[in-house]
Amino acid sequence: MKKDILQILLNRIKKLEKKDKETQKRLEKLEKDNEKLKKWALREKKKMDPIKWLNDHYAPLLDFQAWSKTISVEERDLQYLFAHGPVEGLFHIIQKQLPLENRRSFPIVAFKSGHLIYFYIFKCEKWIKMNNEVLLGIFNRTISPRLFQAQIKWEEQYAPISDNMDDMMKVHKRVLKLTIDSSRLPRIITGLRKLLGAYLELNLKNIVEYDFIF
Repeated sequence: MKKDILQILLNRIKKLEKKDKETQKRLEKLEKDNEKLKKWALREKKKMDPIKWLNDHYAPLLDFQAWSKTISVEERDLQYLFAHGPVEGLFHIIQKQLPLENRRSFPIVAFKSGHLIYFYIFKCEKWIKMNNEVLLGIFNRTISPRLFQAQIKWEEQYAPISDNMDDMMKVHKRVLKLTIDSSRLPRIITGLRKLLGAYLELNLKNIVEYDFIF
C-alpha cells in the first residue's frame, strides 16, 4: 500500500516537473519573441523631420511675416510692460496675438528636445526653421515703433490733466529706453525665447508614432 502511494507521488512529481519544463520553455519562447518584437519596433519606428510633419499637419491662414504685422501695442500693453519689465511685457504683447484655441493656425511653433527649444515659422507657404534674428527683427520693425506710438498717444491723452504727470512720463520714457538698450536687448530676447518656447511647445510625447530628427 505504501509502495503504491509512493509511486503515485513520484508519478505526480514527474508530471509536475514535466509541466514545469514545458512552462519554462514557453517563457523562454515568449522572451525571445518579445526581444524580436522590440527589435522590429525599433526598425519600424519612423524618422520624421519636424518640417515635413508641420507641412502635413499645420496650415496657418497667414504666413509669419504677415502675422507679425498684426501685432498691436495698446495703452494696457504699455502699462503691463512698465509694471512687469521688458521680457514679460514683450511676451504679453506677442502672446495676445497667439490665443491657444487657434493653435493650429499659428505661424510659429516650438519643439523641445532635451534642454533645447527649436522654433519653426510658416513662410512662403512652407515651414522653415527660425533663426535667432527673427525675434529681434520683430522687435525692431514692429514692436519697438508701436511701443513709442503708444507712449506718444498716452502722453497726448494724459499730459493735459496735471503737471504731476511729468514725472510719470519720465519714468515711462526711461523704461522704454531700457527696453531697447542695445546692450540689454540680447538678454531680453533670450528671456523672450524661453517664455515663447514654453507657451508654443508642441508636446512630442503625444506624437508617439514619430521619432523626430532635429
